[in-house]
Amino acid sequence: MKEEDCKSNNNVKIDQDKLTKGLETAEKYINSGEFTEAEVYLKGLLELDEKNAQILNYLGVVYFNLADYNKAENRFLKALKIDPNLVDVYFNLGMLYQKRGEFRKALTYYKVVAENIFDDPEVFYLMGQCAQSANMINEAKAFYAESFRLSPIAKTALDLSIIYIAQEEYQEAEKMLSYLTNIISEKYKDSLSTIEEMEPLHFTMGLLLISQNRYEEAMKSFYNAIMINDHNEQSYNYLGECCFKLGLDQEAETFLSKASKLDQTYKQPVMNLGKLYYNQGKYHQTISAMQRLIEIINKSDDTSNNEEKIFAYNLLGKSYQQSGDKDKAIKAFSASLEIDPNQPEIDSLINKTDSSSYKRKIISIDD
Repeated sequence: MKEEDCKSNNNVKIDQDKLTKGLETAEKYINSGEFTEAEVYLKGLLELDEKNAQILNYLGVVYFNLADYNKAENRFLKALKIDPNLVDVYFNLGMLYQKRGEFRKALTYYKVVAENIFDDPEVFYLMGQCAQSANMINEAKAFYAESFRLSPIAKTALDLSIIYIAQEEYQEAEKMLSYLTNIISEKYKDSLSTIEEMEPLHFTMGLLLISQNRYEEAMKSFYNAIMINDHNEQSYNYLGECCFKLGLDQEAETFLSKASKLDQTYKQPVMNLGKLYYNQGKYHQTISAMQRLIEIINKSDDTSNNEEKIFAYNLLGKSYQQSGDKDKAIKAFSASLEIDPNQPEIDSLINKTDSSSYKRKIISIDD
């Protein structure tokens, strides 16, 4: 072997050692949250080996944590093109697309991870989250169940319970909630009514009871949740709903107003207040509530709220009708029909309101 060949081989070895140590250092920067420092360091390593998939993957992680998602996606995809077997990149792309709300796309990458690592409960849990967000409820239930089988922890049990309740599988929900009660009781033998981990349990138990129309029992659960966290706007809302169902209008208004004040963007208590006021014949207050609901919906990025808009415009129209403002009633009903023209009841209300707004003068022969 020639002397120059030996030097060349030694140089390659030195570069590889430098890359290995460099990646270890970059990983330390990332783990300690020093992402700007990690970026500078990784860019330097990339000059040594621009086709190193792990360097690109780590750069993607850095940009993801710096919220530069386009750059992160670019680096992850480049890394995957170089090394399609680097499982970490699939996981990171799943995290990226989940963060961007592209849940079905995220699922495709998480599934690759699950196919390669069969016993990772976190991956199955994240798949459950994505499936649930994409309204793939049965798939979400299956993923959560597998995550729970691999690692029976509280957060998975709670998410499973909520799905069971939504699908009216009450026995399964009760099993999960009983399991939660037992593990938390073992963990904390005293002060069970005040520990933070009990709040979601009380809340979910309330959901189960309200689904079974057991409103008085549900109120106790939601009240327990509030005793732990008095800023739990959802518990206040459901307390209001329970009171409304039990005919406790004054208490319902108090709880619903509290929920609405705690979260100015929370639509459900405003909808419930509208129903409450309308049933009480307080049409001007109903109008204010529905105008606020429409304002919240219009400011929201959620595009799947047509049903809520229809509800708001219809109740607004009925309230204007009852308070004698026929022109505004017709305008509100028309806005509702623009969203969904197939509403015979609203068509009928428009015709009734329109015809009653004009009274034909009857002229007799004697005139």
